[in-house]
Parts: sequence; structure tokens; C-alpha cells
Amino acid sequence: MRENIKYIVLIVICSAFTTMSYYPIDGYLHTGIKRLKYLELVKSGELKSTTVIPPGAQKSYMDIELNLISKKEDSTAAFLSVDEQFQKDINALFRGLDKSYSITVLDISDIDSVRYAKRNETAGYQPGSVGKLAVMVALFTQLKKYIQIPLKSVWNFYVPNP
Repeated sequence: MRENIKYIVLIVICSAFTTMSYYPIDGYLHTGIKRLKYLELVKSGELKSTTVIPPGAQKSYMDIELNLISKKEDSTAAFLSVDEQFQKDINALFRGLDKSYSITVLDISDIDSVRYAKRNETAGYQPGSVGKLAVMVALFTQLKKYIQIPLKSVWNFYVPNP
């Protein structure tokens, strides 16, 4: 019983630092991401699950269209010239807020009119996920020292093998 509680606590802690992000379900062969194979089996009905698969995740890998393919010969400088109206729109989002907020936006929704805006773009902030990864590495290092659980068994418990 005590061993099961360790597994459950470990899974709850690990789950607190994760979010579901979706790739096309049929992308398993291209990426090797086991979760995609699992979702593929759920979608096909081979596995039962309460997982709700959003419509965007149900698209095929072949439905992905890379907008900038036609612009691959252009230099990045062509994309990174500030669009004045877009810059005003972005600045309006931060009106009255602290100057430390930073953002860089490249709008490629219209390939013939790529728009770029920036705000405090050279500030050296660490993305939140980097810190989470450091915490997870430390956590698993300590768990490995004190709890002799093979990582593979935890992974297989958390994500069922298809």
C-alpha cells in the first residue's frame, strides 16, 4: 500500500507541471511521441478513454500547411521590419502597464503582408517552462536517490502503452 501511495504522489506532482498540447494524432510515425499513438487508438475506438480530443488535434499530419514556404529565400530582415500600425496596436495592449512587459509578434496570417511588432524585445527573461524543467530534473534526481522506482515503470503507469 505504501508503495502505491509513493506512485500516486509522484504522478500528482508530475501532473502539476504538465499541460496537454496537441499534435496531429497521426503524427506518431513522424515524431515518435507515444502519446500520439495512444490518442490515435482512442480516436479509432481501439482503446476506451474519457479524453476529449479537440477538433484541431483530429486533423491529419498532411493537413499542416507551412505558410512561409514560398518565402524561404527571403532573409529574416525582410520579416523583422516593424509595421507601424501593428506596433501601435500591440503598444495599446500594454497601455498603463509596467514597462517590464515584453513581447515580440510576427503575424504570418496573410503571407503577402507579414507584420512584425515588438516591445522591450531585448529584455532577458527566462520563460516559465525553463524553470519548471529545472525543478522536474531536480525532483527526479532526488527521487532516484531515495525511491528506487525505474522511470520506465512510472511512464508506463502514467501513459498506457498502445
